[in-house]
Amino acid sequence: GDGEAVARSSLQIGQVSWMQVRAEYHQAASDDAGSNDGAPQYADTLADAEVWLRKALDLAWKNYICNFIADAQIHLACLVCFKGDEDEAVELLTKHMEGFMQMGPRMCAGCMQLRGDDAPMLTCKRCRVARFV
Repeated sequence: GDGEAVARSSLQIGQVSWMQVRAEYHQAASDDAGSNDGAPQYADTLADAEVWLRKALDLAWKNYICNFIADAQIHLACLVCFKGDEDEAVELLTKHMEGFMQMGPRMCAGCMQLRGDDAPMLTCKRCRVARFV
């Protein structure tokens, strides 16, 4: 019932699956004796990664979790570009960048904390990393 936890889990499963796809792709490319009998070995993992990332994006929008939206969009954009759907990849990247433009120059992209006018550093005190856009 915790929308944020389900969104986080979906995003993490999608990210791990996407990393596994990339590893399997590079492994298949380096194997000289690989059989070329149809779908690549990573096809199922690729489909799983896409399902989880789309679910994470939907849940992030439903619960309006901005940093999950941004993470899901960028990973999904890379994945669909890898699949060859450049139009959807550009659309996802455009939405990703528009999200940062809407946050403005004083908001942390990690925790959504607003930076005060007197904060000279671009480091979020809550996240302890440079995430201000």
